Amino acid sequence: RFGPGGGPFGGGPGEFLAPPLVRAADADRDTKLSRAEFADTFKRWFNQWDTDQSGLLDEAKLTAGLREALPPPEFDGPRGPPLGPPPPEAPGVEPRDDRRREPGGPDRRARPIGRRPGDGGPISVVAQRFLKAADTSQDRMLSRDELARASEKWFAEWDIDRSGSLDLRKVAEGFNKLIGPPPGFGP
Repeated sequence: RFGPGGGPFGGGPGEFLAPPLVRAADADRDTKLSRAEFADTFKRWFNQWDTDQSGLLDEAKLTAGLREALPPPEFDGPRGPPLGPPPPEAPGVEPRDDRRREPGGPDRRARPIGRRPGDGGPISVVAQRFLKAADTSQDRMLSRDELARASEKWFAEWDIDRSGSLDLRKVAEGFNKLIGPPPGFGP
């Protein structure tokens, strides 16, 4: 069943962000996240992303960490045939890689879809919204405690049926509420 946004979870960023989070956090592989699994994942990520051991994550560290932890989906992956080299009868045509591309800038090189030169790509929007939601001190930095409190709050809000666990649907819907539509989309 597909939701109003076009995907099984209603579309939105949660559709793409939830699967890698659930895969990363689901220690017992039951396809549901317990409160402890959810909290432990954010604690582990904080430790990995705090590369200078300052005890704080700025937007750049958060963006880099989220980019690694929540990679973009591979649209031509398991659900479709991989893009390969052109047939032999097409001499002089460069082989395509497995990522969608859009035309590049003046140097004519292609770049991944959704990224403009100089920006952090779509995951930078996610990082900005995470930061805004979790930064209770309003200093544009996340402390270990702020991220821990935010993950506790998110778990409680996303566990809408109070079952004590989050499945893929709850995580996707939670991300959609937390992050909202990308700039220029939606109401």
